[in-house]
Amino acid sequence: MLPGSNAVPFYDLASVGGELFVRGFQRGRFRDRGSAFTTVTYRFPVARFLDASLLYETGRTFHRLDDISLRDWHPAFGGGFRTWVPRGIVFELNVIRSSEEARVHFSFDTVF
Repeated sequence: MLPGSNAVPFYDLASVGGELFVRGFQRGRFRDRGSAFTTVTYRFPVARFLDASLLYETGRTFHRLDDISLRDWHPAFGGGFRTWVPRGIVFELNVIRSSEEARVHFSFDTVF
């Protein structure tokens, strides 16, 4: 790539898929110059320190702003559990399914 060119290196392209955006797809599965995504989560209590959730995620990449449309979005859905302690650690486990595969995601976080 030449200095001053308008090209974006592959490793810097926006992506959909992975641990953060549309988790039902492999990390970097869809790449281009821009991305759009949304997540809808419904969380409800199961026990004192245990919540369950249902989620729907969808996203897509685009080359130019003119390419943004309501077509070619990549959806994923799933659910999971989250356990927590007051002023402490949160553990979350989700199973998310897309048209390509099912993925299990877990994370630890802190409450503040």
